[in-house]
Amino acid sequence: MVQAGIPADGFEKVVLDDPDDLEEVYQAMLQINEEVKRRFPGARKAISYTGGTKTMTAGAVLFAIRYPEWELSFIKGPREDLVKVTCGGTWWAVNVSGIYAQGQIEACQPLLEQYQYATVQELLRPLQMNPALPAQTKTSLQRLRQLCKAFDAWDRFDHQEALFLLNVLGGKSGPWIKLVKDILGYLPTSNAYQPVADMLLNAGRRVVQGHYDDAVARLYRSVEMLAQVRLKHVYSIDTGNLDLNKVPDDCREAYAALGYEKGRIRLPLARSYSLLADLNDDLGLFWVKQQNRMVNALEIRNYSIMAHGKNPIGNTQYQEYGVVLEKFIQEGLEECVAKVTWQQLPALELLDL
Repeated sequence: MVQAGIPADGFEKVVLDDPDDLEEVYQAMLQINEEVKRRFPGARKAISYTGGTKTMTAGAVLFAIRYPEWELSFIKGPREDLVKVTCGGTWWAVNVSGIYAQGQIEACQPLLEQYQYATVQELLRPLQMNPALPAQTKTSLQRLRQLCKAFDAWDRFDHQEALFLLNVLGGKSGPWIKLVKDILGYLPTSNAYQPVADMLLNAGRRVVQGHYDDAVARLYRSVEMLAQVRLKHVYSIDTGNLDLNKVPDDCREAYAALGYEKGRIRLPLARSYSLLADLNDDLGLFWVKQQNRMVNALEIRNYSIMAHGKNPIGNTQYQEYGVVLEKFIQEGLEECVAKVTWQQLPALELLDL
């Protein structure tokens, strides 16, 4: 340093007990990083791996990959051997931003496997802001974040936002665009029952995350929605505003006795299936056969902390009762001859879209 003309107060020497101890080397670099941030906020930072032991070189590279705000570099010049540059060396920058970005994307894969789209999008946000990121990596990263944003919207039932974002992305998003349009009813051949399948698949994602209360809430809604869609699609009956003229004569009085709420007769879940049975509908008759099992299974939702109770639902309870609801929805759709698309949202497949 003295030979280079750097004054004594222009540098600081850190002495290691063992320069071949990678952990010690790396920890020393971490301490230096904190000191530099404290004393020189906003400063340009660089680290060279030209000199030192091989362990120190390895530590420098690992550190620069983990902290890409440090510019990694080395002295490049002519060599007569593998020991050192002989003369005329120049400072050569090494861009490790792409390597770091790829490592971060790989680290996010377990989150993608659990459909944690919003978390992945947020974790990758700082990478996209790195001006040193290679153009191709930046483009891929931007697309991945936008895909996460689109499927996070889908996962939150904001299908309209998901459609908008997927349309912007294009490319391999075509099949997903068609499916979300089907759910929204935008296709000439849209399947009225596809939103039921979508709700059930959403419940499946909550199970993967271990959120069993959320899963059961969605299963309950799926069972309810199935009856509502069937009544609306086949009989033009709105369970939120029952038209008694569409109820069979021999049971009309019983439905009228349900009473009006704000001038409307509203049918709860079980009554909706009872009306389907009174209409001699296949789904209603299927409900009658399964009614005792279904009522017992639906009780888990009523006692859940997400509904009227205080008890969280665990995996054991879900396997005992939640699976019953899943099976009823799947078999109920078969009774309706509803050929829905059973396509779970992408997890790791997102990386190839």
